[in-house]
Amino acid sequence: MEAKQPGKKMTVWRPLSVSDIPSLVQVADRVHPDLPESNKVFAERTKLFPQGCLGVFDGLGELRGYIISHPIRYREPPALDQLLGEVAPDADQYYIHDLAILPEFRGSGLAHECLSKILETVAKRYATTSLVSVYGTEDFWGRYGFMIPGIVDEVLEKKLVGYGDDAVYLEQQVEGEEQGLGQSEEAIKTRENEIVVAHMDPVDAREVQEDKAAQWKHNVLRLGTLYPSYAQDH
Repeated sequence: MEAKQPGKKMTVWRPLSVSDIPSLVQVADRVHPDLPESNKVFAERTKLFPQGCLGVFDGLGELRGYIISHPIRYREPPALDQLLGEVAPDADQYYIHDLAILPEFRGSGLAHECLSKILETVAKRYATTSLVSVYGTEDFWGRYGFMIPGIVDEVLEKKLVGYGDDAVYLEQQVEGEEQGLGQSEEAIKTRENEIVVAHMDPVDAREVQEDKAAQWKHNVLRLGTLYPSYAQDH
């Protein structure tokens, strides 16, 4: 992905590699001087989930910003400067660990460009995306639908302490997921019924499905009597 930067310079987003880590740490030290993380943490993230670890480079190949993100288990983000070991096979939430743009390049749309790329691709596979907001940036994240989810458990609260006094855990829900955002009432009820049936005894579940089929057949016959053209179509 390419975009014009201030001064008419071209920039390119690409997956980060191990060779980019020294430059990445330099950017991180400028943007997050009070939240340092080791080279090992960044190197591990880029190896484990390269599609979620992107850097933006200018025409001279200099790193101007980056994003580090990856899947996690629901509401189990890593503590600051903590190695993952692996991306959990049963990960069910996406997590934006870090987004950093050098001060002189802010306001040029790079953060929006990067977030849009991540949220509309890899993050979209998960019902929710989470992050830890620092430096009072809740309003910025709020533009992308991130909100305080309510009460979090003690383990997560302890992790937030490591991110500073102003750290806030935020979540964004994918439209149409979980609570049925963007879905019709009928679609929500259908999904709820499917969930109930899935947890039933096989015999009971079959009886429910047979009852539903009989009801559907009855409705079709009734509509066919009232509207002959409907019967021909079904």
